[in-house]
Amino acid sequence: MISSTELKPSNDCLLIFVDDTGHERLAGNQQFYGLGGLCIMSNVYVNVLVPAWRKLREMINGDHDAPLHASEFSTKASAEGMNAMSRFFATHVFHRFATVVTDKTSYPSDLILMQPVFEMVKKQLIQLAAQTPFRSIALIFESSERADPFIQQYFGQLDIEEGGRRIAVDHCLMTKRAKEPGLEVADFIANAAGSMARRFREGESGVTQRFKSVFHCVPKHRVRFMLIDSVTREVSNEVVFGHELR
Repeated sequence: MISSTELKPSNDCLLIFVDDTGHERLAGNQQFYGLGGLCIMSNVYVNVLVPAWRKLREMINGDHDAPLHASEFSTKASAEGMNAMSRFFATHVFHRFATVVTDKTSYPSDLILMQPVFEMVKKQLIQLAAQTPFRSIALIFESSERADPFIQQYFGQLDIEEGGRRIAVDHCLMTKRAKEPGLEVADFIANAAGSMARRFREGESGVTQRFKSVFHCVPKHRVRFMLIDSVTREVSNEVVFGHELR
């Protein structure tokens, strides 16, 4: 892992912002856990997404530097703010992904439940990265005192090859205090995935409005989502079964 101050992405770098949702130990009323985020080319991020997000902050918070947080937004936002957020996700067609588990997910007793989440996210990122013309990758996790040790221990390296050439991947932890727009967007994506995890574990059908506004508003090839129902093992390989929505 490198520090956020060391991260100097070039224009042809694929930026991957990742945030978590729920609790990795399925504690309290957060009986689900997952990762979600976005993939976007650095030049598009800097020149298009960042200005658009700052404009959204200005419209909703009255200050383009005041951060937006999904957990607060979903309970306090006006109808106008909700519509503006939906337009943002529909207008900007970056890749988005998420994988979640719940306390109803079955898995081998010797497995840490975060591991299949991490491995599935890696597969999703490899699939989405194949659609972009990058020369390097920066994988940026939102840092937290509780989750950082798990990410560093269990996520490991993201290995991607292009035409037989191994692509350099910088792994970075960045704090919420940085107010990085990409991490705030990842927060909304992860939150939408968490809303679906809650719905599935409660036995409800259909998709939530939050999920629909984030994942159903762009072409299908730009989306990867998995809610893991079960994890089994065949020899040394993990086999995952679940719902792939889109």
